[in-house]
Parts: sequence; C-alpha cells; structure tokens
Amino acid sequence: MQNSYVLTIDLGSSKLRVSLHPKEKPWLIVETLAKKYRVYKPLDPNSFSSHFSEAELWQRVSSVVSQISKKVRKEEIIAISVTSQRGGFALLDSQGKTIHVAPNTDLRAVFEGIKIDQDYGTTLYGLTGHVPALFFAPSKVQWWKNNHPRIAKRISKASSLGSWLTYKLSGEISIVPTDLSELGLLDPGTMDLPYQILKSLEFDKELIPNVLPEGTSVGKIQNSVADLLGVSNQAEIFLAGPDTHTSILSMGNIHSGEGGVVAGWSGPVHLTTQRPIFDKLHRTITGPSLFPKSFYLEANSGAIGGTLEVIKTLLGGRASSSKFDRLIAKSRRNSNYVVSSLGPHAYNLSMPAMSMGGMLFPTPITHHQILPAHIARAAIENVAFAIKQSLDLCLEISQSSLLGPFGLSGGFASGGIFCQILADVLNRPVNQFSPFGSSIGSAIIAGVDRSEWGTVISEVKKQARLIEPDVRGVIEYKEGFERWEHFSSDVGKLIDTL
Repeated sequence: MQNSYVLTIDLGSSKLRVSLHPKEKPWLIVETLAKKYRVYKPLDPNSFSSHFSEAELWQRVSSVVSQISKKVRKEEIIAISVTSQRGGFALLDSQGKTIHVAPNTDLRAVFEGIKIDQDYGTTLYGLTGHVPALFFAPSKVQWWKNNHPRIAKRISKASSLGSWLTYKLSGEISIVPTDLSELGLLDPGTMDLPYQILKSLEFDKELIPNVLPEGTSVGKIQNSVADLLGVSNQAEIFLAGPDTHTSILSMGNIHSGEGGVVAGWSGPVHLTTQRPIFDKLHRTITGPSLFPKSFYLEANSGAIGGTLEVIKTLLGGRASSSKFDRLIAKSRRNSNYVVSSLGPHAYNLSMPAMSMGGMLFPTPITHHQILPAHIARAAIENVAFAIKQSLDLCLEISQSSLLGPFGLSGGFASGGIFCQILADVLNRPVNQFSPFGSSIGSAIIAGVDRSEWGTVISEVKKQARLIEPDVRGVIEYKEGFERWEHFSSDVGKLIDTL
C-alpha cells in the first residue's frame, strides 16, 4: 500500500521551513529542513522599507522543497500546504507577474497607516478588529499610489505572502478569510468584506483575490513546477493561512476559553472565543480562527525571540542555542534580583511606540555578583512575564477564565526550563507542544477533511507534555512579576526625558 504525505511550506518571520508529514498522522514530522531568507533594505538609514527578491525567494523555496521531496516517491506527496508570516504582502499585475513581495518587516506604509488611523481609527477597528493600519493592504497600496503612481496603475491583485506562494505553485490566485483579516480586509462580525471602510479608503475590492474557505484546495500544482520540485503533477495546493493561526490550531485551541502562545520570533497570546471581542482601548485584535465558527482575542508580547537573540549575541558562545538552557539553569529563580525589561510586554497594539528599557541590578555590583547566567535568566523571565501580562489582558477584556492548560508552541517550546518557568509564572499547567506547530497545523488543513479536524486535534492534544507549576516557583515568581511590572512601568517613562 502506498504511503501518502503532506508537504508543508512555512514562510515564517525568521526563516523558511519545509516539512513532510504522514497524511494519516499529520502531527508527525518525518523530515524537515529550514533555510534563512535574504531580505533587502535600502541604503537610506531613514527608510522603513524592505523586500524580497522574487527570483531569489522562489529559488530558495524550490531548492528546499526539492531536497525534502527526494525523501519519498514523488507520487506519495498528495498535497502541498502553505502557511506564512502575518504582515507579509505581495502585489501582482494583470498578467500575473509579481510587482512586489515583502516580509512583515516592510514598514514603508507607516505614514499612510498613521493617517488612516487618525482619520478612521475607531471605525476601522470596529469593522475589522485589527490595528494598526500600517499593516493593512489599503495603507500599502496607498504608498505605491503616493510614491510610484505609474507602477500603482499596474496593480491587479493584493495578497498575503502565502497567497503569493500558492499562486506560484498552482497558477491560481486565492486567499483565505484568516489572511484577509490580517490585511484589514475582513469584518469578523459578518465574515464579509468591510465595504464601507474600503470605499472610504479608496481601495478597489477587485484587488482582493478569490476568497476560499480554509481547507479548500486552490488547485493542482502546475506541471512545470511539479517537475522543478520533484513532486507529482496531481498534488493539490492548499493555502493554510497565517502561521500564528496554524500553530494555534495545532495546539487544539478550538473551544471558547482555551488559550495559548505561539512563542517564536514574536509572542502572540490567543484566547479562543465564540464571537469577535473588541477592546474599547484598541489594545488587542480579534478575528476568525481557522477552526470553523470560532474566533480569537489576541494580545501580543512583542519580539520575544528577537530580544533573546540579541542577549545571546551579547553574551557570546556561552549563550549559544545549544548551551542556553544549561546557562540559565545555573541561576536561581528571579535571577539573583536582576530584573530585565528589554521590550517584551503586553503591547497596546494601537500604539506600538518606542519606549525605554534595560536591566536593573542590585548595587554596588562589586558586592553583589552578577553572572551571565543571571542576565540570561532575567531575559527569559522577561518573556514569561510578558506572556502572563498578555494573557491577563485577554482575560480582562473577555471577562472570562482560562479553560484547561495553557498551550505553548513555537521555538520557546523546545526548551524544558522555559516551559517550567512559564507554568510557575502563570500559576497554571502548561501544555508543551511541538516547536513546529505552524507546520503541523498546516498539514492538518491539507491532509484532513474539514469535518474531521476536531477528531485529529484531539489526537494532537495527546502528544503534548503537561508541565505542572511548582509551588515554590509560583510563590517566588509572584513577587518577581510584581517587581518586573513596577520596573517596566517606571523605566518606560524615561522616554519623555531622555
């Protein structure tokens, strides 16, 4: 009997990852390979823009896919499922040629977004559940109109990064509701386009690709692409949606009140809800989840992975990824009273402004020894505190309680010590899932009929490792969290004086 596999492509924030999953057990990964991107930025230090080279990005994708596809017979790969970073964006002309493709670090539309927020902020949030507008398709298209009007006239379709890749694979340009929502193009209350605001923003709805439900095939792979990638020309192409959402699906958060964090480059905390939930202060975002008839409320902890990478670089070889857990294990809880406020916290998403931060040391440091282990642990405790703050914000706004253990996926799920720290800080059990949740969720969407997602997700939940909070850790981190909140609040105010 022939085996069947789903090949997943994750265009994540920090790297490209291709994985191979058995169709019958999509939570398993039999092969995986990652490769970093090359992102281009202008020489002008005042520019906020960045972009991919279309040819180079496609070459990297095809190279990694072809390496993975060689592990099995080409006819055994029955589907290719694409998930991608939120905020990635692409523009196509009427001939299907790529005008522009960029990662979520492309902030060229920041001023267009600010103007839209100023003119339509309350209305826009009330209709889309999302902020800030600089990440929205209307802001990005407006930038092209303002800066390159001739090129702007050629724009025929505006899409997510994942939508662009499924087009390259299948020749069909489509988009799914969760991607639409992240681009500010969906009213989660009606699950339709927010026609009123799009008209006000002079955004032509014809720029939006064909909308398909998640779990629907975009089409079969193009013959020429199948030959290039080493797969059968019968392989179906699926657009799984944003990688944050596929990770949440892989944790089985499908019931109202279930929560989790995708702790990778950034730290979005999701609470599953029965309906869209809006915050009157616009601190959080809301929209549809991948699982049918469910929604989410999100508070974001910021660039948690990026922050940790900076600390690892500063500490040198002793803090490399392979040694990091051993390093932080050398420090006691609360890091010998070193307090870290390096950026991660529950962001007000309507005002993601610069602030001030740093590390607080007991002085004189000549009498209170500070070691690399203390600095490393303080940084990772900062991440755990930020996740708690984000979860608390979600529970406050939703006026609900957390149902069951808190889910953890993403790169931080690969370290055992962080999982225990998080359980102690939250004072609740943590389900430690695979760090490759985005790939697993993507495989479920392509390999399992939509009506069977719930059954498969129940199996996926059984794969999690349950981490119980430690009583002493809970007591010590209650004090540590309060100390961190006070320090973060006070040091943040220095932006007004420095």
